[in-house]
Amino acid sequence: MARLDVAELRRQIGVGTLMATGARNWVRDEHSVTFTTGDGRERVTVTLTPQDTYDVRWLRYGHGYSVRPTADRTLEGVYGDQIGEVIDGLVNRRGRSRRRVAAVGRYHTHKSHPYSHPAARRHRRRR
Repeated sequence: MARLDVAELRRQIGVGTLMATGARNWVRDEHSVTFTTGDGRERVTVTLTPQDTYDVRWLRYGHGYSVRPTADRTLEGVYGDQIGEVIDGLVNRRGRSRRRVAAVGRYHTHKSHPYSHPAARRHRRRR
């Protein structure tokens, strides 16, 4: 398996996406790179696979000294020309507020909550 070239990965992600997500604190090993985004509670790990595609994992940690992530999303088999859109979609959630997205994700997994149904969440946001 080839080594991950960070300069090539940054070029594929794009300067605009890196600036919009606030990517910083890059840590690299042989086949992956991890960086923080936003206010430092979000981490993105990009791993180069043997099929020459990327696996992208997005983690969000809670306030304080939280050890376990509060949100975890993974996308596998991402091609180089898609990686910028994928990272932008994971971090910025298509222009919606990150705080609202975290809350919606929590409600979606908790079925007993009154706003757990997608139509109820949309109705609530319109008010």
